[in-house]
Amino acid sequence: MTRLWLLVLLLVCPAISAAQSVVVRSGEHDGFTRLVFDLPAAANWVLKPEASGVLLDLGNPALSFDVSEAFRRIGRDRISELKPGPRAGTLEIAFACACTAEAFVLGSTMLVVDVKPGAPSESTGGTATGNSALADLTQVQIGGMPRLGPRRDRIQELPILPSLPIAEEQATNSTDVTARDMAEMLARGATQGLLDFRPSKPLPLPDKSDGTSAVKPLPDATPGEDRARAFSVTLREQDGQEFVSIGADPCVPDRSLDLAGWAGADDTASDLAKLRAALYGEFDRIDDGAVTSYAKALLHYGFGAEARQVLALLAKPADPVLQSLTWLVDGERDPVQKFTGQLDCSGRAAFWALLSVSEKSQDGSVRAPVNPSAFLATFEELPQPLRRHLGPRAADRLVALGETDLAEDLLRRLERSEGNTTAEIALTRAKLDLRNGNTGSARTNLENARGSEAALQPARVIAEIDVALADETSVPDGLVDLSAAFAEELQGTEDGTSAWAAHVRALIANSDFDTAFDMIRTDREGAENENAALFDRATSALVRSPDVAAFLKHGMRLVSSDPQRLRPETAIAMAARFLDLGFADSTLDLLDKSGLPSETSEVKRLRARALIMLARPEEAEVALIGIRDAQAAALRAEARRMMGDHTYARTIYAELDRTEDAGRAAWLAGDFDDAAQSAETRIAEFARWLDQSRENTADGPTETLSEMTALPEQSAETRSRLRDLLAATELE
Repeated sequence: MTRLWLLVLLLVCPAISAAQSVVVRSGEHDGFTRLVFDLPAAANWVLKPEASGVLLDLGNPALSFDVSEAFRRIGRDRISELKPGPRAGTLEIAFACACTAEAFVLGSTMLVVDVKPGAPSESTGGTATGNSALADLTQVQIGGMPRLGPRRDRIQELPILPSLPIAEEQATNSTDVTARDMAEMLARGATQGLLDFRPSKPLPLPDKSDGTSAVKPLPDATPGEDRARAFSVTLREQDGQEFVSIGADPCVPDRSLDLAGWAGADDTASDLAKLRAALYGEFDRIDDGAVTSYAKALLHYGFGAEARQVLALLAKPADPVLQSLTWLVDGERDPVQKFTGQLDCSGRAAFWALLSVSEKSQDGSVRAPVNPSAFLATFEELPQPLRRHLGPRAADRLVALGETDLAEDLLRRLERSEGNTTAEIALTRAKLDLRNGNTGSARTNLENARGSEAALQPARVIAEIDVALADETSVPDGLVDLSAAFAEELQGTEDGTSAWAAHVRALIANSDFDTAFDMIRTDREGAENENAALFDRATSALVRSPDVAAFLKHGMRLVSSDPQRLRPETAIAMAARFLDLGFADSTLDLLDKSGLPSETSEVKRLRARALIMLARPEEAEVALIGIRDAQAAALRAEARRMMGDHTYARTIYAELDRTEDAGRAAWLAGDFDDAAQSAETRIAEFARWLDQSRENTADGPTETLSEMTALPEQSAETRSRLRDLLAATELE
């Protein structure tokens, strides 16, 4: 019976069974800092201004916030702290500047809060509406190609606009715009106020007898142009088709990506020979249709570069879809970028969009998710040679994007197809293990990949370096030399750039800052993104390095040459270490040249510390204006002490429970009674002895013989205590 009641309780009150954690992600942008919260469906939220920042209230005590990774990618120049609010389900976002917060919802459940300089705003709020049709229409789709409106897999469920009438004889025209495409793209813009629905003339209704329309084109206009003019929307042409686009291209249709059907029934050699013979028609003229068919067959068999050469025979530019495929089939970077922003497509385009994503994708970037069902379905229908060739590369991309479950699924399918774990699969599994933090399994898989062909060796060396970095161990010299050799041998390729970046990472891990910074400053062609990331890694490691000489050598050079390239948190850490080593001038130079906002608390405290070290207490106190925390109070007390205001310093030290400093300040202020009551120090001991001596002499001058005899001993004790006092205050 107890179990039955427990089951009923859990069914009626599911919310009490488990608290849900809302992960807080972050990103630093030019002019603002972004926080992203993945909210559950139907969650209400309110953002309220407070004295120290803003309070995010989700109105649900069962929700909590996971801020463990929030400051991994942002500094504290705008957001100083994230901490639980006064009640469950709330989060305090403390500002470190005169900032404002703006909040909006992406998709249906992604709450974005942007913090940037400005006047405080009023409270805002809303609802993570889940499956609401209104939310679908008004959401912003994000990724490589942002767009407005519903997700592609939701379009069929939304009655956005009534079907537009299309003449029956025009329905098969490849340049026509279908009613569904028009409705989708118009809704994206209209719901956001980007365009108005104002027909320039009444649209004819369908004929009730046969359901067709008598739409007549405007003079000198094609059917597609006629409908575009009627809706006052700009018409674009791509791939031989006219369409209206609001922010993004539509998904490449499945009919344009039927690689499995692009070859004949004969064997490879016979099939290609027939298609090649058909290239030239009467009078040796090139048949464009035959050229396209031959190129498609080459793509079916995995010959991307050859298909690209065949397409060059066309009199007009080739279909961009085919052009992109010629690069992607060979596993190379696609300069055409036809599949950008189509990871979430529900058809074959999702697979090719993944292959077009750069392998060096940055974690934490906001993008559309991969459509797993469309991706796997497309992979399974590919010809076997293409599955074997493209599968590991696709798994690599999934690992880079953080799609670890989908990558694992794909690798299992590859192993079933191959019948065993090939070296290439083992290498990809090692990368997946590394992504999941399992360095031991990654090393095992790398051992299994050691006998792989030469083409895989650069990737294996890079992976071994990354495993060593993950274990926070030094990189063996052999791997350092191999990565340098591959970087030189493969220069000008993506693999060469990856090897070069891995080589620099290895140098940084081994504290070879001389070589690492020299390589970073060479500005290797094609490695602009890697160069910026490596500079951040090198400077961060330099600040933490125990090698003081290396830190001073490169740190001072950075202050004089590249201070504005430093990330804010790195610049602050470097300035603090300069101070710890006694180089206050370098600290001030860095604070002045790095572009750090001067109004932040951390910058003000560092500046005050440096000015105090340079014996400029008046300027230090000015630098602390506007800060009321304990660290600022201690610095302010030190500045006042240096200016001779020991009474003020004693008061502040006492409030901070720094009894020893308070006693020292009291002594210097001449308040021996207060000094005697401070901590057990030589100053306090001397003050108590002095009080006792004054009590012993309070009755008058020495008169007895015993008292006269004790004078030399008392004099010696006095001299000894004075020596101790001078030793304790020799820095004064």
